Amino acid sequence: MFELLDERLVAGLGSRAAYYSDSRACLVVVQRGWSRAEYRVVADDSGSNVEFVLLDISRSQRERGRFTGARMIETAPALFERMLRELRLRLE
Repeated sequence: MFELLDERLVAGLGSRAAYYSDSRACLVVVQRGWSRAEYRVVADDSGSNVEFVLLDISRSQRERGRFTGARMIETAPALFERMLRELRLRLE
């Protein structure tokens, strides 16, 4: 699962994104603009568990009292679930 996730995320990168992938830790980090997304694949008895964390790293925007990524936060869970469904289909 890690290799598929890594392949999928690197393919969707834009020129303004920073990307880090560590296959030993099964961790992928994508950072762009105000957000940092972390994906970790953890093996378990039934296969793999994929963890997803979305962080707001826009300190300057928060100091002004603005939250810039509300829409992204709202849609992130559904987009993550859709990506996992597509990756599972590729494994079958």
